[in-house]
Amino acid sequence: MNGTTVTINPFMCKEIIKITNLSYRYPGKKENGRNGAHDSDEEGMVRLILSAGKAHGVRPADVVGTIAYHANFPGNTIGDISILDKHTLVVLEDLQWLEDKTTKLLTKEMEQHAAWPWLKEIKGAGLENTAKVIGLIEGVTFKSTGRSGIEAFDNMSKLRRFAGLAIINGKSEKRVKGQRLHYSSELRTMLWRLSQGFIMTAGKQCPICGTVNGTQRDSCVHKLSPGSDILCGADLSKVDVSGGKFYNYYIHKKEEYVARFTREGVKIVPTPQAGWRCKNCNAPFPLKRDVAGCCGAPSPEQVLKQETPGVIFLGHLDAMAKRKMMVMFCDMLWKYWRQSLGLPCKPSYIAGKEPIRQHEPVDFIG
Repeated sequence: MNGTTVTINPFMCKEIIKITNLSYRYPGKKENGRNGAHDSDEEGMVRLILSAGKAHGVRPADVVGTIAYHANFPGNTIGDISILDKHTLVVLEDLQWLEDKTTKLLTKEMEQHAAWPWLKEIKGAGLENTAKVIGLIEGVTFKSTGRSGIEAFDNMSKLRRFAGLAIINGKSEKRVKGQRLHYSSELRTMLWRLSQGFIMTAGKQCPICGTVNGTQRDSCVHKLSPGSDILCGADLSKVDVSGGKFYNYYIHKKEEYVARFTREGVKIVPTPQAGWRCKNCNAPFPLKRDVAGCCGAPSPEQVLKQETPGVIFLGHLDAMAKRKMMVMFCDMLWKYWRQSLGLPCKPSYIAGKEPIRQHEPVDFIG
């Protein structure tokens, strides 16, 4: 592409290609320490994998016609086609065009979705992140019931479990070597990514010009006119930090955790930096290769982030508050989505007793 590096968003391409029944692999992703056999080695290109090949009677013309028709990609973006026994590899070129087309198609898909009227009003929930979350839920089909999408989750708890946000035996569910995952790691990753979008809505709104400044600003840095170096300069030292409704919920939960741990006598400390140290002289080092020359017999030992009894790291506390925020987001998405489709919405219960305090999706608009 004339030496120009084209930056594409993998999640955008992955989502729209999923809609068109294609699989996507990241450019340059390595498998088992080697470049993946299905990855493109050329800049500005990406390979797609179709789950059909010679055994299914696939011909090059079928591939071009399928992609051009279902994904509406022009023929000049389709490069080399390799038809294998059970798979077909297709090289797509001109990824800048592909990303632009992807954005348009994804916007169109989302605008027609039952949950979009609510999602578009949520501060910090962008098109890309929410589309990925929706796509992962829409792609679910339970064999036991035959239900798909949000219809498959007849209560909030099922969606929480699928998203990896459930509490199992008093702890958050994690990967266990040799055991099958009971949740979608991809969906959990996207929800945590979405949580960062909610947190980034925080800022100080200028009382004069209305510009939202960074949380650490003491004066407004909005330029009064394009190309001008004259700033608004309004005093923000006494302006409170505010954000979207989900951000405010996150802060509320964080304050609750701080109060709880303080009350229980648990010490809240900054999260330490993981690294390495010498076993013999205890000298700290950022990297393993740096453990040398500190004493007569340097011996590297990894330093892990481990909480001792009566201590909790600030990062751990922050993750707990984020999890609460994403649980609430899942609950509200589940409720709005099902209500929009006319599906029943059972209230959540604690241990089968009293229903918990009910929030409504409208509470989090803005």
